[in-house]
Amino acid sequence: MRPSRRFKVWLEERLQAAAPGTRLPTDGQLASRFGVSRSTVRRVLETYRDRGLVERIPGKGTFLPRPAERPDPEDAPPKSSAENIADHMLHAIHTGALRRGQVLPPVKQVVYQFRVSSTSVQQAYRMLQDKGVVTKVGRTFWIGTFMDTLVPETRKSICMLAENQAEITKIFTAFSQARAYQKMEHELLANGYALDFLTLDALPAHLRQWRKSRRLPYGFAFRCSSHTAFDPLRADWDAIRSLAARSETRSPVMLLEVIGALHGRRPPGLELLSGGNVQTATARTLARYLVDRRWHEANFFTAAAGGMTLPGLAKSRAELKHLDGDFVFRITAVAPDKPTRQRIAKKLADSMTPVPWTEQAILGKYEPVPKDVLMSEVSVLRSYGEVFDRFPNARMWVFERDGQAAKALQWATDNHVRVPDQLSIMTTDHDPDFLQIGFSCCFPDYEQIGYQMAHALIGDYPVTRTSKGFIRTRSLLVERHTTRNSR
Repeated sequence: MRPSRRFKVWLEERLQAAAPGTRLPTDGQLASRFGVSRSTVRRVLETYRDRGLVERIPGKGTFLPRPAERPDPEDAPPKSSAENIADHMLHAIHTGALRRGQVLPPVKQVVYQFRVSSTSVQQAYRMLQDKGVVTKVGRTFWIGTFMDTLVPETRKSICMLAENQAEITKIFTAFSQARAYQKMEHELLANGYALDFLTLDALPAHLRQWRKSRRLPYGFAFRCSSHTAFDPLRADWDAIRSLAARSETRSPVMLLEVIGALHGRRPPGLELLSGGNVQTATARTLARYLVDRRWHEANFFTAAAGGMTLPGLAKSRAELKHLDGDFVFRITAVAPDKPTRQRIAKKLADSMTPVPWTEQAILGKYEPVPKDVLMSEVSVLRSYGEVFDRFPNARMWVFERDGQAAKALQWATDNHVRVPDQLSIMTTDHDPDFLQIGFSCCFPDYEQIGYQMAHALIGDYPVTRTSKGFIRTRSLLVERHTTRNSR
């Protein structure tokens, strides 16, 4: 084993075994122990420092980072207005609400928003400047370094993996997350990174080529529908990380979008974006909206072909019940002929047998819901008119797709049902083909998600994460012409 490789293996083992705050040997001691140069030691440790795995303190040495200490709120002095504003801006930058290369809000705008003095705002901006988060050019504070305000030349590549060519096309056009991937690509380009597309069957040949050249892509991205889609890639990912260690290059990060659960050992170097978390963010935002607007009953429509995913419906139900235990939640489907209605009812019943419906594992903080209770909340009817007549108190209809909502709106128009006065319509979609209708909608913030995905790959700042370590996402809610407050 090469000396530099032995040093990295020792360092990885030390990071896992030693207690936080442990001081590592000096650079000279490490160089002598492993038979490498001091410059090699410095280069490796600086790489680990940039990843937040070690702390390099001038004049003191290299330490394993300590966990963040939580001071007693009673002992901690209250923060100043400037500190609170700086924290607020920093959080906005880490969540993608404010983005690199953009300008911080004008001082007057922040003064008006937070009811503070201009001196406090200017002091907050200087704090961010001292941390290296923003750069002052003239009177303007830019987020990031001065170079972030420019469009750099492409200098590094990110490998986008897919099972086949058709899958690549779907990722950027057909899937609901296509807008997130488009934003991710644009953000990468704006920061000097280009996507190179690669199918899994071609990966072994590229691995051989990377071994010969000792050069690797800066990062990888892979969308998988379940853990079984990633399992065949585990060995290749381990080989890629091993090659990075032998080549003394940056260990690449893989952004893995997980639609199903990722079971088993979680390989190192993964940044995880959970499709389930995207659903949770939308369900939570929609539930808060409905309860805040004093709605107490709603029909959630699933399309005849399956429509709204049952996990998404489960989360909407759980979030609503968490906020309002008496909320009347109903799954509704419409089909004109009896055989289709029977098929839909059977499909819904079959889908409720496994988790998350009976156990709701993805929403573990909520109580399990028996299947018979869930089935009592399902209605498969002949027409929108029958839904309207049978449930007179459920004047809020929620659809997964704008196309479904458009059919319901057409029925309302044909039957002189006024929207939003007599019926309110929400969607969890934001289809450009239906923007002219003006549906009120709650949908994932794909711009923010794509931005977070890009910077998780670049690794230039810590993106916000959930308690489970997934990239945190958010959803947007837009009120337009098809909803009103419940009476």
